[in-house]
Amino acid sequence: MIEILKKNLRKSANFIGSLSFGALFLKNGIRFGKLEIFLYFLAMLGICFFIYKSLKAGFENSIIEVLFLIFIYLIKIDPKLKSFLNGAFLFISITLILNRVKDAGKNKDLVTAVLYVLIAVVIGILYFYYPTSLRDMRDVYKINSSMWFLFGLICLIGNI
Repeated sequence: MIEILKKNLRKSANFIGSLSFGALFLKNGIRFGKLEIFLYFLAMLGICFFIYKSLKAGFENSIIEVLFLIFIYLIKIDPKLKSFLNGAFLFISITLILNRVKDAGKNKDLVTAVLYVLIAVVIGILYFYYPTSLRDMRDVYKINSSMWFLFGLICLIGNI
C-alpha cells in the first residue's frame, strides 16, 4: 500500500514540479537558443558518461534528450509557451538524471543531501528577501521566482 502511495505521489510531484519550473521559466522569459542546446548536449553527454561508464550509452541518451529540446526550439508557437515548455522539459530531464543515479546505486545520499541543502538555501533567501512570500501566494502571478524554484526542488525530493 505504501508503494502505491509513493507511486501516485511521484506522478503528482512530476506534474507539480513541471508546472513550477515551467512557471519559473515563463516568469523570467528563459528560452533555449542554439548555444544553450549545444551546452545542454555536452552536459548530458558528460553526465550520462559518468553514470553509465560508456560513451555509446551516454551519446545515445544525450541525443534523445536534445531532440526534444530541438523540437521545442523549432516549433512555431508563442515564445511564452516555449519558455514554459523549456522549464517543464528541464524539470523532467533533471528527474530522469536523478532516477538514473538512484538506479545506478551511486551517490544517492549525496544527491539527496545536495537537494536538501538547496531547499534550505532557497528558504533562507525567501525568508530574508521576501518575508511576506507565503502571504502573497493568493495569486499565481504574484508568486516570486524563488518560490517557484522551491516548489520544483521539493518535487525533485518527492521523485527520488
